[in-house]
Formats: sequence, structure tokens, C-alpha cells
Amino acid sequence: MGKISVALLLILSTLQFPTSILAINPEGPPRVNIGYFKFPPLNDEIILRRVREVENNLTAWEGLFTSALEFYINNTEIENGPSDDVEEDQLRQLATDQNISSSELEVLLERARTGYNAELRDPANASTQLWFNDSRPDLSEHFLIGMAEDFDYLYYEELSMYAGIGSHVDCSPYIDQKLKKMSEWEKAGMNAATTLMALVPTFLAFGSLFVPKSSEAFATSWLVGTGAALFSLGLPVKSLSCIRRKQVIELATLDKDPLDEISDLGSREGVDSSAVAVLTDDEKKRKLEYLQTWTRPNPPENFMREFGRIRKAVDAFGERWHWWHIPAVLIAACQGIIFGIAIEPLLRAAGIPKSIYACSGVNWTGIYLFVSAATNALLRLALWQLCDHEVVNIRHLSESAKTALEAIKKPGMQTTATQLPPLYPPVISRFHTTRGHILKSIFPSYEPLPEEHPSSAITQSLKDKLDYVKSNFRNPLPMLKSGFTDTAAAPRWRPLIVLIHLSTRGRPQLRTLLTGFCEAALLLVLTFFFAAQWGGNLFITVMALALLLVFITLGRALAIFYVWLSARTWGLHSINCDEQEDILGCLRIVCSMQGVLVTVNGAHYYDGHRLDYDPEFRDWRKKYTTGAYDELVVMKDAVSTNATGKQGGVDVTTKTIADAGELV
Repeated sequence: MGKISVALLLILSTLQFPTSILAINPEGPPRVNIGYFKFPPLNDEIILRRVREVENNLTAWEGLFTSALEFYINNTEIENGPSDDVEEDQLRQLATDQNISSSELEVLLERARTGYNAELRDPANASTQLWFNDSRPDLSEHFLIGMAEDFDYLYYEELSMYAGIGSHVDCSPYIDQKLKKMSEWEKAGMNAATTLMALVPTFLAFGSLFVPKSSEAFATSWLVGTGAALFSLGLPVKSLSCIRRKQVIELATLDKDPLDEISDLGSREGVDSSAVAVLTDDEKKRKLEYLQTWTRPNPPENFMREFGRIRKAVDAFGERWHWWHIPAVLIAACQGIIFGIAIEPLLRAAGIPKSIYACSGVNWTGIYLFVSAATNALLRLALWQLCDHEVVNIRHLSESAKTALEAIKKPGMQTTATQLPPLYPPVISRFHTTRGHILKSIFPSYEPLPEEHPSSAITQSLKDKLDYVKSNFRNPLPMLKSGFTDTAAAPRWRPLIVLIHLSTRGRPQLRTLLTGFCEAALLLVLTFFFAAQWGGNLFITVMALALLLVFITLGRALAIFYVWLSARTWGLHSINCDEQEDILGCLRIVCSMQGVLVTVNGAHYYDGHRLDYDPEFRDWRKKYTTGAYDELVVMKDAVSTNATGKQGGVDVTTKTIADAGELV
């Protein structure tokens, strides 16, 4: 035997050959192994030409090494062993059996001969020693040594064949040619520019560029909410509340007893059980009166004062400005202009790194940025409509409007004492009800949601909107004027908006996890598109990214400004809850408010009575929309606590306008 023992050769036989990450399927396209998962490569042509060749070569080399090792071990059992020519012929035959190319075989044999001859010329190998001990040189031994040394090369050859972008690009030869002509100085600037581009999604997500809370933005205007979501780009951005502390009710700050009481009020079992069905009229009346005590200006309990502040804010309609939809449209238009005209050209300007996949000059990065942002905005709008929240409109009423509603109230009407307010608008409620009946026909034990709206609710809602538009076109100038002065139409145009929703702590864990996963996935994909760039000038890229930062900040600031203005000028209030029962309990309390018109999810309440099912209310609603109940209200500062006509802490003097031409 030679200097390498049989034991050492056995160890060599356990060498780890390069692990294949390509699954060769003779009946289909090749698939790349990523962990235990298989995915088709982006470019079959490259895989078929390069990867298959190397994979087959690796298999052949492994077979040749195993056969040569077996041949070498068998030779040790022969006293004198085969001659060099016989060994070489046998190695050639083994290589032929494994389909090793002749060029590769000749390289291996030449290296084996060189090592073999060098060992023969070694001064330590005297002629007597070569024949009388076990250290005689062997050609197959050096053949195995050469193959073992080549395994490292084969490993890196396999790694290198997967290098690149994984897809064929027509312009890659031109890019290679240009890169060869670049100096190292230019390449350093290009690499720095592409690195900056790769960091763009990260600093947009974690750079403290705040956006308004989506619930607050959508509650004020779906346009502004969509615009804010557009500028978040689907990234896990930081959000902040823009509502003043005194206009926010945090249920978590209440004591356990009132918090449990609110939760009990929101329990569906508390209003749908058989115990409610047997209540007498007097008991229902007392229960309704108790619900109404929560929202009186001066409630009997301290924990009720939070809701009493909302009642006072309803009467302070003179401090609000009803013309708030116009700023929403303007801000949404500005956000669209900023995104489409200012941001998009930045990414296709000369000197900005280009996508590796874009040979035709198409701004794929900008296109994907727009598509992802628009998709994220629409998804957030859809999720907002489906998530746990309620937006309540509360309108101050004139004395004539109250008198007309008092006549509509009847003893047998549904009230908040016996029924929870609807959880969904008419269209969505109809969808849930229909789905529930279908599921019940399949699963008899399933209990669908009860019908929450009258059958004509959907069409009636459309009629109300048409009446609303008609009244605006009939009296456009008075309508605009009422936005700046205390005219008769002011209470009708200036409702108080109350958002009742889950706080951050109260959101469902699985939904929060899913949202985080989607945001992280979008961050990964967006980083991929921004990092898969080449070329670019460092100075131009820095300037473009600085402008991008300015425009993104401006778009988000517009949304923050609108929500801030909604809270301070238009009276946006928020009630943050930790459980869905808390939302329903607060909704039940707010809908029981006295002397005002409360609208939520297409349902209308006055003094806790639901009016939608009564035909007389539809006539009242039509007259109300056209201004038939408008009265001139003069707001004055209260000079004493005993001021006459005081409503909610605000001194109010009311005068009915007889001239219908003055109504707005």
C-alpha cells in the first residue's frame, strides 16, 4: 500500500458530494429544492443547459469515485498488484462506464501519473523498500487523491451555476459589456446607489413617518382614509391618534363595575333572551330611562360623565363647520397628484437605478409601487368595512322636528331597551342574513343573525341620498352660506361623528398576526423590487430619494391634518373598547340619547326608539332632508346656570322661520 492507508481511503469515500438543490423530473420541468419545498425555476433554458449538465456530472463523478475506490481496495489483496498499464486501462473502463468525458478523464490521469512518478522519485523510496514493504506507489491511489481534491471545486461550481438573477434578460449582454467598461470608481458609486434604493422600504416603514390611525381616517372620510392607506404603501408604518384627549373615551380607564355593566349592555343574550320578552311596558320604560341617564348632560354617576360630554358636544353645533366634505375631496385630490405626478417620475428619471428585469425602459419599480399602494388602500378600505367598529352620526334637532318625532313614537316600537342596534348597513346585513339561512339549511344547529333592517331599507337608503342631492341643487347658495354662519340648516348639516371601535389592545390576536404577516410580506416584496436594481448615479439617487421622502411625508401629513381638523373643527369623538361587547354596549347607550337624531348603519333612533319601520318616519325624513323643520337658532354664551332654554350647557334661543324661501 501507499502512504494513504485503506482506513483513510474509507474516510475519503464518505466525502459529502455537493448536495443537489435541483430535482430532476424526467416527466416534467426541473424544480429547485428550497428546504423541503420544490419550486420551478424562472428560466428553464438556463437550468436545462447548465444545471442538468453539472448535476449529471456530479452523479458520474460520485459513481467513478466509488468504483475506483473499490478497485483500489481489491488490488491490495493481490500480492504484487496489477501493472501500471493494467491499472490505467481499468480506470479508463470505469470512467467509460460512468460516462465521464475523455477530456476530464485525461486531466485526472495526468495528475495521477504526475503524483505517482513523484513518489517513485522520492529518495526515501529505495528499490529494496519499494518491493519489500507495503509502501509501494499505486496509480489508482493517486487517481483517488486527485478526485478528492476536485470535490471542493465541484461544490463551488454547483454554487456558481445558481448565481445570477434566476431569469433570462435579453439586455444582459449589453449590461455585461457596459460593466466591463466601467471603472472601479463608477462601480463603487453604482453599488452605493443600489444600496440606498434597497433601504427605501425600510426607512419608509421604520423611519417614524407617522400616518393617522386608519379607523379615525376612514371614520372622517373614506377618501382621506384611502389616501392615507395609499401613502402607507402597505408597510408596517407607525400610526398616531389625532383626536384630542377630552374627545376620547378610554373604557379601559373605567373601574371594573361600570366596565362590566357596559359589557352586559352589549351582550346579545341580554336583549334576545326570554327574560326580555316577558318584561312589562313599565319595566321596558324604566330600562330605557336607565340607558338614557348615561348620556344626560349631568348624569348621576361619575363614570357616566364621559358620555355626558358627547351629549353636550351635540348641542354645540354652532362651533362646527358642516362643509367638511370639500376639504376631504381636495386633500384626496392632492394626495393623488403627489403620488402620480411627483413620486412616479422620480423612479424613472435618468441616473436612478433601474430594475434588472426592465430592458425596455419601463419603470417596473414605480409601477409595482403604485399597484401595491393602490391594492393596499382598497384592502384596508374593505377590511375597515368588515372589522369591529361603528360610526354614529348624532344631529341636534329643532323643536318642530322633535314635536313631529314625538308624534311618531308608539308604545310597541323597538327600543334600545329590548334590541341591540344593527351591526351592519342594510346591504351587508342582507348578505349576512342570506348566508346564515343557507348555512342553516345545511347545518340545522346553526343560528343565523336576525334581520336587522326592514325589507325596504336598501331602496329607502338610496331614496334618502337622492333627496339629499336634490335639496342641495335646489338651494346651492344657502347651503354654502350655512357652512359659515349660524343659519337654520346648521344642525342638519353639522352632525357629531362618534367612532366606537376596538383599541389596539382589543384587536383579535389572529387578525393582528395576519395583518402583521401581510405587512411583512409586502415589506419583503417591496424591498426585493427596490434592491433588484443596477446602474444609477449616487448623487442623483440621493437627491431623488430626498424628494421621495418629502413627498411621502407631505402625503401623510395631509391625512393627519384632515383628521386633526375633523376632531377640532367638526367634533370627531372616539370611544376605544377592548371587547366587541363593549362596542355594542356603548352603541346601545349612544343610541338611547334623548332629544337628538342618532343614525348608525342605516338605522335611526330618537329617544332610544327605532323609527325605520314606521312609514310616518319616512315622510318625516323626506321633509327633514328638504329643510321643512329648519329653525333659526341663535347661539349665546350662558351667563348663568339658570339660563332659560339651556340644552347641554349651551344657551339656545329658537325662532321658527315662517318664510319657506329662507329655508336651506
